[in-house]
Amino acid sequence: EFEGPIESIRILGNLQGIFFLDDIRLTSVLPYDPSTAITSNFRLKIEPIEISSTGSNPFNGSVSFQVSQSINEFLFSSIYNAVGQQTRILKDSFTPIGLHRIEWDGRDHQGSLVASGVYFLQVRNRTGIVNKKLLLLR
Repeated sequence: EFEGPIESIRILGNLQGIFFLDDIRLTSVLPYDPSTAITSNFRLKIEPIEISSTGSNPFNGSVSFQVSQSINEFLFSSIYNAVGQQTRILKDSFTPIGLHRIEWDGRDHQGSLVASGVYFLQVRNRTGIVNKKLLLLR
């Protein structure tokens, strides 16, 4: 049972056209209290993804990386050019915990060799995003 003054009234729905006050029904909604009697000091610590290079940078043909993730989830990695356009998707799949090798052969999504220049490797999952600058010299 609700007691006390009404602090606000919200009218929801299609408010176009004509409506009459006798068509309005007022109902009270008690504020939601999300507290419970159960407390916990447990905090799940999720480590972000990490990238380590296994080749040289600058590179002139292909380059590979070790990617480490601490939970089973989807891993997405792609290459972007210096103006932020996506050049190639390297990985977009469910990946288990552990180390995974990602390799880029210096080609775009159509299989053509890309020009020399600065590129960015981006690896992301739900826990974070990591970017790594690459320099391709042909």
